[in-house]
Amino acid sequence: MIEFFMPMIPPETTHQQKKVRVVFDKKKNKHVPIFYEPESLAAARSKLTTHLSKHVPPEKVTGPVRMVTKWIFPLINGHQNGDW
Repeated sequence: MIEFFMPMIPPETTHQQKKVRVVFDKKKNKHVPIFYEPESLAAARSKLTTHLSKHVPPEKVTGPVRMVTKWIFPLINGHQNGDW
């Protein structure tokens, strides 16, 4: 079993926030979508990758994997448990 705790402030952006722009492709002679990550998404990916890279197992995992994630947020203005 591999367990670890990553003390960090979670990113405020998600993978679903990718952007798209349409450009004209001269080779295909038509407009095509180009997907890209805005700077905030690239920064979030880098932050998570950096924190996770410290916990790479010494050997390759070959069997089933179960992942349990717990998000722990600090109290903000005395509110807790989603009591906004």
